[in-house]
Amino acid sequence: MKYINLAAGLRIWLMVIGLSAAGIPAISYGAPIILSATEDAVVLDGENSNGQFPGLLASELGTSGSGSVWISILKFDLSALTGMTVNSATFELTSVFNHNAGAFLHDVYSSSDDSWAEGTVTGVSRPANSTITLLDSTSINGTSQASTWNVLAGVTGADGLAGTGKVLTLFIRPDLSQAGTVLGPHFNDRTVASGFPRLILDVSPSAAVPEPGTLALLAFGFAGIGFGRACGGRRK
Repeated sequence: MKYINLAAGLRIWLMVIGLSAAGIPAISYGAPIILSATEDAVVLDGENSNGQFPGLLASELGTSGSGSVWISILKFDLSALTGMTVNSATFELTSVFNHNAGAFLHDVYSSSDDSWAEGTVTGVSRPANSTITLLDSTSINGTSQASTWNVLAGVTGADGLAGTGKVLTLFIRPDLSQAGTVLGPHFNDRTVASGFPRLILDVSPSAAVPEPGTLALLAFGFAGIGFGRACGGRRK
């Protein structure tokens, strides 16, 4: 009796099912990953003070005097994405107030300086302009809304996953070419229950891992080969 091959095929099938149940691939291709900020702060550029407006973020121009600029800084922990391929990365802020009903551009940058902390950063100690890289610009009008920026280059580049700390600092301020106009929204900060700042990421495993359905078909194929050999052996 030659049932050994059938048993081996079934063992392979069970092993494959076990791998699938263990979480391979580790992240679903269809479900986005949402990351919330671990730290955030709003500062008046050039002013040596912290925590002036707890509970909100802002990107404003001219609202505290001619030429004044309010900047928001956020930090995201990317360590959960290690070993993954990031296909897209969207940064989202939800505005709750605006100083001007018109539509104005707001720029998002990544920074190589992750040393700041929300409880101590000021408009003087904030990441310097020499450390920031423009990622995207978005027009925001007076209506409270969710606004988004493409930040894929920041997430995957040297300021993010390709760096050493697996931390991403994002820096938002108005496009400074709009100087002379009083403008700018307030945004929810990370402490709110909904509408908080977030990264929306589409990811996939960086290693080529077959889908669970493909693995199962292969397993049944092995089992079928074993069964065929077993039957053939019985006819001898």
